[in-house]
Amino acid sequence: MKRFLIFLAFTLSLLSLVSCGGEQNCEHSFISSVTKEPICIEVGEQLYTCSKCEYSYTEAIAANHNIENGFCTECKLPESTPGLKYSKNADGTYTVTGIGDCQETSISIGIYEDSYVTSIGNYAFEYCTRLTSVTIGNSVTSIGEYAFWNCTSLKSVTIPNSVKSIGECAFRDCTSLTSVTIPDSVTSIGDAAFYDCTSLTSVTIGNSVTRIGNWAFYGCNSLTSVTIGNSVTSIGSSAFRGCTSLASVTIPNSVTTIEDYAFGYCRSLTSVTIGNGVTSIGYDAFYRCTSLTSVTFENPDGWWVASSSDATSGTSITGLSDASTAAEYLRSNDGYYLRRG
Repeated sequence: MKRFLIFLAFTLSLLSLVSCGGEQNCEHSFISSVTKEPICIEVGEQLYTCSKCEYSYTEAIAANHNIENGFCTECKLPESTPGLKYSKNADGTYTVTGIGDCQETSISIGIYEDSYVTSIGNYAFEYCTRLTSVTIGNSVTSIGEYAFWNCTSLKSVTIPNSVKSIGECAFRDCTSLTSVTIPDSVTSIGDAAFYDCTSLTSVTIGNSVTRIGNWAFYGCNSLTSVTIGNSVTSIGSSAFRGCTSLASVTIPNSVTTIEDYAFGYCRSLTSVTIGNGVTSIGYDAFYRCTSLTSVTFENPDGWWVASSSDATSGTSITGLSDASTAAEYLRSNDGYYLRRG
């Protein structure tokens, strides 16, 4: 360090002797101006120009979030709650991995050390039973497996429109969670992501999700309303099994496959609309849906039934254009697979 300071002093002394306006030993007189303001994690720039000649140079201005009342005034992201644990990613961003003794009731995830938190790690907040609310900034792109598992007091969480994936069991056993909106940015919902969220009453699934995972909403027995986005192509095995308060569901035209037990034991389910893209209904997909009285097949022709999942042909089914007949068929169709085409 001492040698560096001596070298720096020597260099500065030489700069003072640089020719200015053709005159020797003329000291520069610098005027500074900010040519680029630093914002958030973007470095700024300060220009220094000699008033006696054309000599100039620039210096970087450190990036810095402007935090007011817990949020950056520029990028609008929340400042992460003190005490969270992190791992640094290769690109300089962070993954939140844990939280001290887990006594917080409310947390925010967004900005850490003038960088962004881009993912919530696996098991990061498991068993944080005092946690009631979570604010996730729109820098986060993934929510890991079991991230909020057994956060039994968690009542509200806003999933921002930056998140692309929700991991397996991410919110499993969050028994106080009442409603969830999955934004259009999300492309995958992991298996058992909301398993046994027994207070969940409504779910909206955005328009980029391609598959609803196995057991995704299993046992959500307070669920009365489900909106499935029109990009979903597959509803996984037991995805809504045991949602005993669900009264009706519309399966969009984008869906091609309804897997085994997908709506099994939905005892309050009275009406179903099956979009015209569906070509496969799995084993006992509507098993024990004892209240089912109306099923509308948007494409009722060309259906057949088989006892094997890999069958390429089977016994033709007729009468599915009648809603009550179709409902009766699905209610009683135990142990078989339905196919079209």
